[in-house]
Amino acid sequence: MAPRLLAAGLVLAGALAASACAPLTAPGSTADAAPAHDPAAAGGAPVLAQLNKLTVRAQISLDGYSRGAFGPAWSDAGTVEMSGNSCPTRQDVLARDLDEVVRAEDGCTVLSGVLHDRYTGRTIDFKRGPGTSMAVQIDHVVPLALGWRSGARELTAAQRLNYANDPANLVAADGPTNSAKGAKDASVWMPPRAEAHCWYATPQVRVKTKYRLSITSAEKAALRTAGHLPGRGGPAMRPAAQPLPFGADRDRWTHAVREAARLHDAVRAELAGRLSAPASERSPAMQALLLIRERTRGGWLRWDIFGPHPAGVLREAGVFDPGQHLVGRWVCRTVWGRRPPLYIWTLGGLELPRPLPVGRTALFAVTAFAALGPATSVLSAASGLLVAGVAGLVAAAGLPAAVRHLTRRRVRVVETGEAYAAVFFRLLAAEQRLRLLAERSERYELTRAAALLPRLVWDAAGLVPLAADDAEARELLLGYEQSLALLVEQAVEVERQEEAVESAIRDDRAPASPVRPALPEGLLDEVRLELGQGLRHAREVLGGADEGTQHATNGESDE
Repeated sequence: MAPRLLAAGLVLAGALAASACAPLTAPGSTADAAPAHDPAAAGGAPVLAQLNKLTVRAQISLDGYSRGAFGPAWSDAGTVEMSGNSCPTRQDVLARDLDEVVRAEDGCTVLSGVLHDRYTGRTIDFKRGPGTSMAVQIDHVVPLALGWRSGARELTAAQRLNYANDPANLVAADGPTNSAKGAKDASVWMPPRAEAHCWYATPQVRVKTKYRLSITSAEKAALRTAGHLPGRGGPAMRPAAQPLPFGADRDRWTHAVREAARLHDAVRAELAGRLSAPASERSPAMQALLLIRERTRGGWLRWDIFGPHPAGVLREAGVFDPGQHLVGRWVCRTVWGRRPPLYIWTLGGLELPRPLPVGRTALFAVTAFAALGPATSVLSAASGLLVAGVAGLVAAAGLPAAVRHLTRRRVRVVETGEAYAAVFFRLLAAEQRLRLLAERSERYELTRAAALLPRLVWDAAGLVPLAADDAEARELLLGYEQSLALLVEQAVEVERQEEAVESAIRDDRAPASPVRPALPEGLLDEVRLELGQGLRHAREVLGGADEGTQHATNGESDE
């Protein structure tokens, strides 16, 4: 079904005329300066032509995979460039990619050097040693496990040895960044530094072409986008990594940042003098205040205002089931995705051994007061007071937990640490943009397509925890993302063409270039039908996943 979803998006893209984009080349900044044997600078056919010739198919199983299937690590016994010089491949790549290289007396081992890391833009001083060597790692641009799933299992042992030690597939990189990448493909992971995306796409295509490896439809679209390569219908747009806070309302975002910073500073100043309070008690309150809660139509978002992104970093997205009644959604909002709780630290001038959440304390007080009258009317004053206190405790502790338990299957939460969270956040960005375009253009077709978005986002949130281990769930999730991105691209082009026509009419002149019909008749209806079929199939894949795989506890609030 994922290929059908992607095909639906490609049909939309086909409504545009192809326009040329700059080919994939190594960017020209200092961190992007191509080394002498830059894998991205290799000759051969144009990258786009190679990308279009790759076999598109789903990734196969990892059954039978082991690192040993690719020969000894960093073997010099292959037949690729740099082989046969009696130096391990790691040392060859370090010497190639580092500046100010100092070698050992053996003329091979790299003792120190300076890496201008492509992936992060950082400058890293490398020094060989037990605690320092892993600061710079050698990344397989197309990971070995990914190569196995793409057809390397069908290569000979000698070919796999070459693949693992081919300098065209190797680059020195920041160690933690390489570890975070793991064996992810290009549709899931791109370098943190956006300027490196274009470079990163080139060796991916070259290596897969050289070793006749396959590619998924999601990878193909991601590589085309990363390299600004035209698809079947025009230049690809770089997808946003996350939606805009508060629907791009800068005033609301600025106000939220100021309030969060003010509250954070006030609490930090108060806690600074509480040396008796254990760090374990102070840390959750402080961490919660680092996040801004945005209430959305279908759930909530949590933003980290102290992250590297100037507009905040999305850390958590919560989604409510769009199929439930309004009352059910209101009940969900009472316990899920709430603002960070406020705490009572002192009572009667005395510091409490543990801070009390204001919301639960208020619930305890209201319940105890309501129960006090009936309890004392049938019991003694002391017994009635005790019963009222117990009722308050039960309500304060049990009521929120009971509501969370009853609504657990109506809420899905995606956190930034999940393997496919980045895909879901990109999907949210595309969903937000398409919804804004539909509201602005008021085109009936776009409005109908936008009506599917809440269900699409809900099902995609359910696919995220399954995607790491379930190939079908992964293909569906990536297919959703790519189809929606292409649909947004087409909608943007429609708006641009309409503005060009309106501008020409206002100026009483002919358009600068012939304007074709923005959308073929019935095209968006076809896409809406394809997405609807994909949604139905996704629900089949999800099945009973809500029982065990939806870890919605991250959306809980102590309030």
